[in-house]
Amino acid sequence: MDEAAGAADATACSRDGYFLSYKICVLSDNLGNLDNVAGALRAALLVDHLTTKYPDIFANLPRWRGTRIPADLGTNVVQALNKFIEEVQRALDNDSLVKSFLAGKTGTK
Repeated sequence: MDEAAGAADATACSRDGYFLSYKICVLSDNLGNLDNVAGALRAALLVDHLTTKYPDIFANLPRWRGTRIPADLGTNVVQALNKFIEEVQRALDNDSLVKSFLAGKTGTK
């Protein structure tokens, strides 16, 4: 395998992050419409992670500017999620299983 082929390409990562977020928004909305609110919430949390971890990807896109989750993500989830997203993220950040998992994956504690 060519070493260059395995190297991360910032442009490709930005493009892929945007398209992944867009598709997750569609999935979240569909899950919400099927009354799978838990699935819609999980999808919305992934979008939130991408927008907060990689804000440069979304900085110049009107739909995403100034928001962690676009309003059209899914009316079944967004209103409730907006009230509790910080608490959900804090709970995940402080969960011992999540911490152990992340420490093992990143090599940091």
